[in-house]
Amino acid sequence: MSEDVKSSYCDIHVGGEDIPAGGKPLASRNIEMDARIEGFERRLNRDNGNKTKSTKNYSATARRFLSHGNIEGKSSKEWTKDDVDKVYDDWASEPIRPRNPRMKGFRDPNTMIQSIWAMNRFFDYIGRPDLKQKTKKPIRREVVPLTDAEMMSLMETIRTMSKSTTSDARNYAIAVGLMDTAARNGEMTNLKRADVDFDRKVVILKDTKSGDDQYLPLTPEFEAAILEYLKFRPKGKTPEDDEYLFLTKSHKKMDTGDTWEMVRMAGFKAGIQRPIWPHLLRHSRLDQLARTMTIPDLQKVSRHARIETLMRYVHAGSREVARQVQELSLFNKVRVKNPPKDGMREKTVTRSKPQQEDAKVQFALLNAQLLKEGKIDLETYKSVLALTTG
Repeated sequence: MSEDVKSSYCDIHVGGEDIPAGGKPLASRNIEMDARIEGFERRLNRDNGNKTKSTKNYSATARRFLSHGNIEGKSSKEWTKDDVDKVYDDWASEPIRPRNPRMKGFRDPNTMIQSIWAMNRFFDYIGRPDLKQKTKKPIRREVVPLTDAEMMSLMETIRTMSKSTTSDARNYAIAVGLMDTAARNGEMTNLKRADVDFDRKVVILKDTKSGDDQYLPLTPEFEAAILEYLKFRPKGKTPEDDEYLFLTKSHKKMDTGDTWEMVRMAGFKAGIQRPIWPHLLRHSRLDQLARTMTIPDLQKVSRHARIETLMRYVHAGSREVARQVQELSLFNKVRVKNPPKDGMREKTVTRSKPQQEDAKVQFALLNAQLLKEGKIDLETYKSVLALTTG
């Protein structure tokens, strides 16, 4: 890289008249700054394999950083770690959007981690890796999926929640898509009319998390809900809006926040006494499918690249595994629930030797499968094997 090209983006200078203070987005008139952000986006697209969503999030974070009052009036060569810390502290103290019911107070720690990741990439791009900061491991919170009764109540509420026939049909189609296919919120709101193939019974996802085109099955329920909505669907406000399948009351493209609000309100009206959000429907559907599907088949439905990621969604699997562990217990005595009477000895039921051996074999095979899938290490498997053959 030539020195002229390198200095063109390393020496970023933010003037007071070019960028307003207060963390607002960069003004479109700041052509020089927009050009450098566009260069950052091109670098991200090249490195990330053209993942549109990640690129947008990272570039938006870089814009917010450059428009911060603590950075204003300084070139990138003058930035210090104290300046960066000040920006991060201000971000962490910003109130969150009220439409997000899961978070109360200020920003979630995981949101800050993602912002720091984005800025670390930007600091690499401008040649200031010394400003990068280490991040903590993201907090993994246990998600409690909806029960079958809660899912049915939620769907019935969404069907008749709005006074508008068009809104009811749209909301129900989105809810069926989220619930029946385990799709993500952004995938559903970015769905275009041309992406629904009624002949092949598939839905083509082009703006996915991985950046690759993926397919969802067009189930009979989802197909019927879409066809019902198309009877009332208005024309988009602009030709670009009209390309998308789901539109708002103002005839514009649906946003993920619109779906958030719809699902949250439906959960409240359905009497579900806990926060509800769109991605919870994905958790709940995968939880439901895990009761009857194998992990490889479930991975095809969830479209996760790594099984470790999928296992965070398999909540039903925990209940099923608990049941299997109880059935395959190595203890040969099963306590009777009824308590002993008048000093009588507690009655026990002893498994026959063939039953014990069969349970041990099944337990060993289960752990061999877990070892193959990388869910347990070799030492754990050896310990279990020694226990079952001892």
